[in-house]
Amino acid sequence: MASQREKLNRTTSGSYTTATHTPIVSAMTILFYLVAGVVVAQPDVKDHIRYGEQLYVEIIQIPSPTASGNRIDVLLRISHDFLVFKRTDSLHHDSLFSAKVDLTIDVQNERGQLVSSGISGTTVYTGDYEQTNSRDRFLLFRNSFQLPVGMYRFHVTVTDGNSSREKIETKHLLVKSLDSVPQHISSVIPVITTEVNAIDVSEILGFGHSILFAQPCSVIISGSANAQNWQFALWKYDDEENQSDTLFIAALPITIIQQRTTSAFTGSISRFDLANCDSCLGGFYLFRLPYDTLSAGQYSLRVIASFAGGSDTTVQPLRVLWKNMPLSLHDVDFALRAMRYILTQDEIDEMGSGTSAEKESKLRLYWQKRDPTPGTVVNEAMIEYFKRVDEAYYKFQTLGSPNGALSDRGKIYILFGAPDEIQRGLRPGEDGQEIWRYSSIQKTFRFINRDGSGNMRLAKE
Repeated sequence: MASQREKLNRTTSGSYTTATHTPIVSAMTILFYLVAGVVVAQPDVKDHIRYGEQLYVEIIQIPSPTASGNRIDVLLRISHDFLVFKRTDSLHHDSLFSAKVDLTIDVQNERGQLVSSGISGTTVYTGDYEQTNSRDRFLLFRNSFQLPVGMYRFHVTVTDGNSSREKIETKHLLVKSLDSVPQHISSVIPVITTEVNAIDVSEILGFGHSILFAQPCSVIISGSANAQNWQFALWKYDDEENQSDTLFIAALPITIIQQRTTSAFTGSISRFDLANCDSCLGGFYLFRLPYDTLSAGQYSLRVIASFAGGSDTTVQPLRVLWKNMPLSLHDVDFALRAMRYILTQDEIDEMGSGTSAEKESKLRLYWQKRDPTPGTVVNEAMIEYFKRVDEAYYKFQTLGSPNGALSDRGKIYILFGAPDEIQRGLRPGEDGQEIWRYSSIQKTFRFINRDGSGNMRLAKE
């Protein structure tokens, strides 16, 4: 789906309505249209399609400026889509809508005893109605705890203040001592690193121990000072949680960074910053992941650090999060059904056989052969095809046919994108119809609502 959406210009002539679009780029093949075509979403479609998640929770151990305890930070990223916004009485353009959120964090030790808790809340404002149901706009929280060494369970409850909506997440963390002998390493923390005045500055991503698909990313590891040698191993899991072969085992370059974290904090913040803290015990070590070779999915990352007095190992789940992954790709069987317009029946039968992991592998191989940029993990042709499937599902659904992607209009939309012009007509004694024109490829399609159900059929000219 193109990032720039064209606004429909509608004109009315008699009993017919015409919607014109800026023409899509001409092409000789469907593949070119899948890559370069403009897909124009109707206003109602975005009310249905939601990419990403409503809540991300990440719990990390970081070097502490005091030897009295081990600092643990709970990071929450709450999307506006989870919150119920209400119109305010404010006349200020930035405060037309408001939402309230309450947060409770209970920390239990391995015996199930409550050892700490935190309560916070805030009100968020926006002047843009579109942002009230966005999954790309977030409210950020950071709550800090000081805990002894041990295994802990964090029970996080997020409650919307304007409704009964509630989300509950449970996470576990083994807290280690970063200032004692033997020396240890603890949390693996995905960060984004940018250069400021010739110095790398890192900011915690805070997407629930995830890195973002096809976006540059690094990882910092909190640990005792003076680690000497490092080794990394990465595995991927399939949809059935089977561990794949090791993707890499390497001694990747490590950078000791001078940044530490902000002081202990409880409440809402604008970003998950790191800041200088020269008195912190332990340190942060940064290494850059080969993000451009990692497909979306669940991984396990093992890190081994060697110190003068021994070594320590940490193993942590790590997700490559494709936030805007087409919804139709989340279910391999649905995705294969949606490919009926570009596959032969023999191909459908062959690709639809086997386990879920085998079918996913066949689907991936099919699109790899048609990838216009094979040197990257982003397959523009596949993404465009399934973005169109997502939109067609909602655009053309009817009460009798809820999956609009399987309708005749859905088929043409998926193959060619949005038409350059749509003409709609309804005259007494005639069936309703739509005429779609693609001027750049000189094609016209006519759909007729013969049974009055709204499920228009492609007319054979």
